[in-house]
Amino acid sequence: MERLLKKRSRDNSHYSDDYYIEKFLSFLLYERGYSKNTLSSYRVDLMELSSFLAERNSSLIKASKEYIAQFINTLSERGFTNNTIIRKLASIRTFFKYLLSEGIIKEDLVSFLDTPKKERKIPRVLFEDQIRKLLEQPLLQEERYARERSILELLYSCGLRVSEIVNLTINDINLDEGFVRVKGKGNKERIVPLGSKAISAIREYLKQRRHIKEKRLFLNNRNKGLTRQSIWLIVKQFASNVGLDISPHTLRHSFATHLLDNGADLRVVQELLGHSSISTTQIYTHVSNRRLKEEFEMAHPRAVERRGV
Repeated sequence: MERLLKKRSRDNSHYSDDYYIEKFLSFLLYERGYSKNTLSSYRVDLMELSSFLAERNSSLIKASKEYIAQFINTLSERGFTNNTIIRKLASIRTFFKYLLSEGIIKEDLVSFLDTPKKERKIPRVLFEDQIRKLLEQPLLQEERYARERSILELLYSCGLRVSEIVNLTINDINLDEGFVRVKGKGNKERIVPLGSKAISAIREYLKQRRHIKEKRLFLNNRNKGLTRQSIWLIVKQFASNVGLDISPHTLRHSFATHLLDNGADLRVVQELLGHSSISTTQIYTHVSNRRLKEEFEMAHPRAVERRGV
């Protein structure tokens, strides 16, 4: 990224949208410490706006309030959810505020924009017997699948995000003390306990890779770090083996919900998940209440009678 900026800075003529986007992303990386995933999302959002403006013979630097508002309106017309629009709007706001603070533009182009109401979707979670079926399937118990078993245990037993698992190093794991050190969003570090099943799986996997010097914990067949896509495929494969269609995040949702189901304090769950705000964690109390109602309606005779059974 820096090489790109240096190369273009020699050109004192007209700077392209690409130049300003990379300059902005460089600022977020080095000054604000934003993660690579966040920077990637910002780049996609800004390139999308840049293309929209180019079709109207405009650019990010020459944009008008009208064009920016039109772009935001097209997002809902194209079927984007409110949550996605909110994220894209945040990217655009941050970008134009940066341009204003740097004196690159003279007018605030984004403060007038309204933020759509955030959708609070109830996350999908698995029941505990479905988790057992997934994690205890015979194929997963074979030694050659110790890596896959370790990953699934970390997703469910520790509630880690896929990006957090991808970035784990051997030094982040302490099997004797029974914890994993995790770097979450915004490079915030937290300590998460490891259950006995996770410890057993990881210990077996580490034996298999003991002669490999790579620091990343989970490796592919070429002894390079696994990607997020690889973990997604692992989850899909072993879930389909037992008739489930889930994503890795379903296991994180299940981790949080099962903790609350079994009496864990909401603040503890917040800390384990690495949520900066308790309101983000509270969504799982709704899941827990919904499941309680579902089980009541399935089991209680008066509930069954009300349904006309």
